[in-house]
Amino acid sequence: MRHSLRKFALLCASSALLFIPATNTWAVSFDGTAHLSVQSAVAGLPRTVRFREEEGRGLLVSAWVNNSGPYTFAIDTGAGATLLSRRVADQARVTLSGKRPFMIGGLSGAGSVASYEAIVRSLALGDSQNFLSSRGLVLVTERLAPGIDGVLDPVEAYGSLGFGIDMVRGEMTAFDPRLTPLRRASNPPPDGTIV
Repeated sequence: MRHSLRKFALLCASSALLFIPATNTWAVSFDGTAHLSVQSAVAGLPRTVRFREEEGRGLLVSAWVNNSGPYTFAIDTGAGATLLSRRVADQARVTLSGKRPFMIGGLSGAGSVASYEAIVRSLALGDSQNFLSSRGLVLVTERLAPGIDGVLDPVEAYGSLGFGIDMVRGEMTAFDPRLTPLRRASNPPPDGTIV
C-alpha cells in the first residue's frame, strides 16, 4: 500500500488502551489492571463513543458518512485507513479521488482486492452529530466481512488526537495529547504498560 501505516505509541491497561501518534512503535494489546480516566470535555474533541463487541466480528461502532447512516464499522487499529464498502460510498455520495487503485489484503481472507482513495465531507461516530475533525486516509473497497459496512482505524480517523479504548466500559474516548500527554515509558502508570 502506498500509504504507510502511521506509527504510534500505545498505553495499555486492562480496561483502557490509549493511542497517540509517535515514532517507531506499533500497537499490541496487553492485559493489565490499571483503570485510566480520559476526559473529552475539552472543546473541539469528539464525544466518547460506545462500541459493542461481537464474537467473530470484533469491536463495532455506529458511524455516519457524509450525514448518511448509521452504518456498522469494525474498529481496527492496524488497518492503516478507514475502509468503506461500495454500498456505503454510493449511499453517502462519497467522491472517489480519481487516483489509481490500491491493492489491499487481509479482508476476510479474500486475498488482494482493489480499493480506491475517497474523499468524505464528514465522519461521525456514536451519533450523527459527533464529528471527527480528521478523517485520514479513506478507501472504498468491494469486499468487507458480512454485516460490516466499514472499518475504522482510529489512528487515521482521530488524526493528531490520542484516543482511549476502554474494553470494560465499551467506550472509545478522544484526548488532546498536548493537554493530556501520555506518561513516559520509564514512568508507566501503576499496573499498566506503555509500549
